[in-house]
Amino acid sequence: LADVNNDPDILPQTELLIEVADVALSPTAAVEKIIELSEQETLVIGNPISLTSVPTGIVASVYGISQLSYASTSPLLSNKRNYPHFTRLTPSSVGQVHAIAGTIQHYSEIQRFGWNDIAIISTVDEYGTGLSTELINVVDNIQAINVKTYRQYLSTSLTGFVDYSTELAEIKKSSVRVIVAFIFDEWEPLVKEANEIGLIGESYAWFVSDFVVGVSFTDEEAALLSRGLIGSFQHFPQTEKAQQFALRWAALDAVAFPTAGAEYPPTPYVFLEYDMMITAALAVDTMDKMGKLDANDTIPAELWDSVIRNVTFEGISGDIIIDGNGDRVAPYSLLYFQPETREWLLSGVWSEYDGYAHENDVTW
Repeated sequence: LADVNNDPDILPQTELLIEVADVALSPTAAVEKIIELSEQETLVIGNPISLTSVPTGIVASVYGISQLSYASTSPLLSNKRNYPHFTRLTPSSVGQVHAIAGTIQHYSEIQRFGWNDIAIISTVDEYGTGLSTELINVVDNIQAINVKTYRQYLSTSLTGFVDYSTELAEIKKSSVRVIVAFIFDEWEPLVKEANEIGLIGESYAWFVSDFVVGVSFTDEEAALLSRGLIGSFQHFPQTEKAQQFALRWAALDAVAFPTAGAEYPPTPYVFLEYDMMITAALAVDTMDKMGKLDANDTIPAELWDSVIRNVTFEGISGDIIIDGNGDRVAPYSLLYFQPETREWLLSGVWSEYDGYAHENDVTW
């Protein structure tokens, strides 16, 4: 926001302010807030997870509110009949499922033994169930890969405590060596419990989805156990603009900017959130040049949708291009975790047009 207000080319005569509404990732609270905001607003940004975006997207279509999210990936949100006013700076999660399937297929072709049968474990929510169902559908068309077992559990956000032992024991009994975890924020306790029953080591390959890649490890043991963990996330090209942002981030005062500074490298979600703010500001700037900000009439959600989806620029997360469904046009990266440096290193890239392209072998 500070960068926007200091940029003479964006809203030069206007200071942009933002009102923050914390709904604590609660779908009920998010829906109530959208209804409350509809009395005065027709544009809401943020709403980073599908758990809240899916229900608020339905409500927003009724109340005429345009939404811009930086991280919600549910395939449901691409349905413009149900979600006409939802726009996001991420592609649908269908892409990361194809990326994971492409990687498994690559290793099954070159190593064969142990890569043909896979297990899936997921949370019982829109995020975990949606990704799991999509992966099952994708591998049905890949003759060499078979989903041998699929286990689910209730997320800690719903129960406050999770016992993974039963689900992990069933995976252990299936004798699979490739395990895909579509989970939200439980990776660290899950990997430690998986290690206790013998599901971690050189004989096993674990895959995770974007949320695990997008947040930092806080547990040293979990980080060390995650060597060679393969994750999928929207592909960020290594550009000068991205590198400059990372240097600026490292130089920030951690007191003035909590979770920033040299000790806290920016997560991928930071890049997306930053680009969301720039996207929103450029849309507001366009409205200003159209004379809409000075008019007494309410700006309709349909106009916000059109303006936002026509914003294009080079962001720190790559080129910002949004299609007619309101989805970001971007490939997915496959990355593997290196605990010594806490880095996710590139293994391959999947795009809708080129499929899976292998870049580097994973170091387990």
